[in-house]
Amino acid sequence: MYLKEFSISSGYEQPGETLECLIDKRDNSKFLTVFENSGMVTLIFEFHRPITVTGYSFESANDCPGRDPRKWDINFRIPDEHKKYCSKIFSKDELNDEGDLQLWSIEGGAFTERHQWKDF
Repeated sequence: MYLKEFSISSGYEQPGETLECLIDKRDNSKFLTVFENSGMVTLIFEFHRPITVTGYSFESANDCPGRDPRKWDINFRIPDEHKKYCSKIFSKDELNDEGDLQLWSIEGGAFTERHQWKDF
């Protein structure tokens, strides 16, 4: 994997349900974060080299359906030195307020049962 670093920039993790559990591909682990006033958590993944993202998967946890994600966006952060070029290639609908490319935007809750896998 080309993952260099990943971090959480808002919210805080629960003991035993850390950020590493988000990508460990194990059915018996889970990631849980508690967010503060914004109701939003930002996860940042940084890679050693450019990658192609063709999709991703989520699995609902074993408990508490009310904590399942209901809305999320996946954005590609465009380095500042390239934003002026990308603004000429992509439409304003494809770029978010920060000028980054929005790849996916999901709203409305995706899970109807526990331990349910969803591919996007």
